[in-house]
Amino acid sequence: MDGEEGGVMGKRYYWLKLKENFFNQKEIKRLRRLAGGDTFTIIYLKLLLLSLKAEGKIYFDGVGNDFIDELSLEIDEDAENIKLTLAYLQAKGLLEVVNESEYFMADIPSMIGSESASASRVRRHRQKKELLQSNTLALQSNTLALQSNDDVTNCNTEIEIEIETYKEIELDKETDKDKKVDKENTQPIFSPDTTELERNILNKLQSILGYPFDYIKDLSFIRDLAVDYPTIDILEQVKKYSVWLLDNPYKAKSNPRLQFRNWCKNSVKWGDKKDYRASRGDETHYTGEEEKDFGFQYDKV
Repeated sequence: MDGEEGGVMGKRYYWLKLKENFFNQKEIKRLRRLAGGDTFTIIYLKLLLLSLKAEGKIYFDGVGNDFIDELSLEIDEDAENIKLTLAYLQAKGLLEVVNESEYFMADIPSMIGSESASASRVRRHRQKKELLQSNTLALQSNTLALQSNDDVTNCNTEIEIEIETYKEIELDKETDKDKKVDKENTQPIFSPDTTELERNILNKLQSILGYPFDYIKDLSFIRDLAVDYPTIDILEQVKKYSVWLLDNPYKAKSNPRLQFRNWCKNSVKWGDKKDYRASRGDETHYTGEEEKDFGFQYDKV
């Protein structure tokens, strides 16, 4: 509730300051409980506003037939209601009749709020400045928050990348470990009764590309060879046989064990001629008859 007065330079603003317990005051509660009490309360508030500029005083200017008639014109309320309201306010000490042309609103001094136009401009400028500063701080705060979120996101991304890299490294380690384990697992587990020579022969057989190594089968196999061909060095023959296979890899129908048995058989048969092929060079230099004569068709019994 406010008003204003004066010229442009001396302009002053007024407002009515109502206490938060205004409607809880006994006088106001009593007024509102009367028949038409809400209307009377509105009239009281209008009279307070009317008296702001004169610091609580209301003057009769002689425009109306009497004071009440003029107030009716001023605040646009029914004259009879104004009369009843004035009687109640006077009875409760809220209104003083100074004389026939002057009333005084007793509580108004503590309810007046006012400031000059210049003070109003300064206040509004200060409020705008404070609002701008507040908005700037809020914007900076939001910017910092976004930067913080970006930093957290980047940090999380870096962490995720590091985690993924770590996982890949660990996976590579596990793969290498598995390969190592697989390689170790491919080494035969020798029984206690296996001699060192037998172990060397078995390891050599296992290293031959395409050879269907089987520990039990091949242990029995080389023991049979040692019995059948006691005059030859089985380990040495395995080594020579593996070298020969580099140029003569297994075929689809090859029987590696039968082939190596025939190799040992021919080694015994030819004795000092067993290195004949090596002295001649690559086996492709031999004719079919030569292969047959020297017994190098090892896949046949």
